[in-house]
Amino acid sequence: MVFSFSINSSASSSASSSRPSFPIVSPRDAEILNEIILQAPPGSSIFSALLDPYQRVLALHQLDPRLDDRFYSLLLKLSLVSGTDWSEKWSRVCVDQGLFEESELPEGSFSSIAPSQPNGTEHSDQEEEGTTTIIAPTRSPLISSPSLRRGSLFPIQSTPNVIDRFQPRPSIQSTPNVIDRFQSRSSPSSKLLDPLDALSDQFRSEHLRIRTLHLWSLRTRRFTLTLTEVERAHTLLVSGRMWRRWRAKVGKRRREVRMVEGVARTRMKFATLTKWREATEESRHKRWKQYLAQLAADHLQHQQQKWVAMVAESTSRASGTYSG
Repeated sequence: MVFSFSINSSASSSASSSRPSFPIVSPRDAEILNEIILQAPPGSSIFSALLDPYQRVLALHQLDPRLDDRFYSLLLKLSLVSGTDWSEKWSRVCVDQGLFEESELPEGSFSSIAPSQPNGTEHSDQEEEGTTTIIAPTRSPLISSPSLRRGSLFPIQSTPNVIDRFQPRPSIQSTPNVIDRFQSRSSPSSKLLDPLDALSDQFRSEHLRIRTLHLWSLRTRRFTLTLTEVERAHTLLVSGRMWRRWRAKVGKRRREVRMVEGVARTRMKFATLTKWREATEESRHKRWKQYLAQLAADHLQHQQQKWVAMVAESTSRASGTYSG
C-alpha cells in the first residue's frame, strides 16, 4: 500500500485522537495479524469469528496461545477500531501505521475506507511551469513517521512502571508515608493508561470472572454429586454391615436350634430304645416264666401218670399172686 504523510497533519491528529489508538506492532506481529484477518470469514465483525483462524495461525507459527496472549490482546484492541468488518478495521490500522502495501491487504477493504492521513502535499508555483509533489516513503522509520510518533505516546502496558528519576535525597521531615508512596505507585495517572488496554483488561477480567464462576459451579456440582455418592456408599456399607451381622446372628441361632433339635432327637431315640429294651426284657421274662410253669406242670403230670401206672401194675401183680 502506497500512501503519504503531509507535513501539516493537524486535522488527521485531531481525528485520530478522538478514538483509542491501536498500539504500534512489529512487522512480524503485523504479518501474523494479517494472516488471521485474511482467514477470517468475509464481512464478519464478531469476535468469535477470529477464534479458529487465531488458533490455526498460531499453531502454524508454533506459538502457544496459553503462554503468549499478545495477539489475543491485539485482536481485542482491533475490535474497538471503527469499521464494518475485520478487514476494514485492519486496513484502517495499516493505513495509520503504514504496515503493508495495498495489494497485501484483504480485498475490498482498502476501497471502502478513507486513510486518516492525507495522500500528500502538493506545492504549486504558478510562476513556474511545473508542480512539485512531496510524498513520504512507503515505510518510514519510527522516528521520522508522524503517525508512529503519535502512537508511541500511548504505552502498551495497562499499568506501566513508574520511571525513577535522579532526585535529591529528601530529609527526614519531608519523607512521605510508606502507604502514600505505595498508593501513588499502585494507582498510575489516567494519562498513562491506554483506553484500549483498559478495555481489554476489563474484557479479560470479565471473562476471567465468568470462567471462574463456571469452574466454581462445575466443581460445586461435582462436589455435591461426590458427596451424594459418598453418602449413598456409606449407607450401603452400614446397611450391608448390619445385614451381615444380622445374618450371622440368625445363622448362629439356626445352628444352635438345629444342634438342640439334634440332641433332643438323639436323647428321644435313646429313651425310646431304653424303653423298648425294658419292655422286650420284661416280655421275654414273662414268656420264660410261663414256659417254666408249663414245663413243670407237664413234668408233674407225667410223673403222676407214671406213678399211677406203677401202682396199677403192682396191684395187678399182687392180685395174681394171691389167686395163684
